[in-house]
Amino acid sequence: MLARIDLSRSVDYARRMRPGFGEMTDTSPANRERYYALIAALTPLQRGEIVSRLSGGMRVMLRTELARRYPEATSRELDAKLAVRLYGREVALRHFGSLAEGPV
Repeated sequence: MLARIDLSRSVDYARRMRPGFGEMTDTSPANRERYYALIAALTPLQRGEIVSRLSGGMRVMLRTELARRYPEATSRELDAKLAVRLYGREVALRHFGSLAEGPV
């Protein structure tokens, strides 16, 4: 069962978003408004936890794809390739040295 949510904050949240950014074009306006209301009702800590879980999931998927693409790569080489994707080659080179020089 969903908790009652104060919808008054959702309109303000939606207005602060950049126009067109992340728009859900496959969602009805009523459902989109409900989604914004659910997000607005979360505490900053709850939103941060959600972002952290999504980011972690994205990293797992990306590393899995790199492992599929480079089956011969060591774990450290995969970490270097992941760092190139996430932070750019310059940062990856500082941390991983020559391991970050190959293709990603």
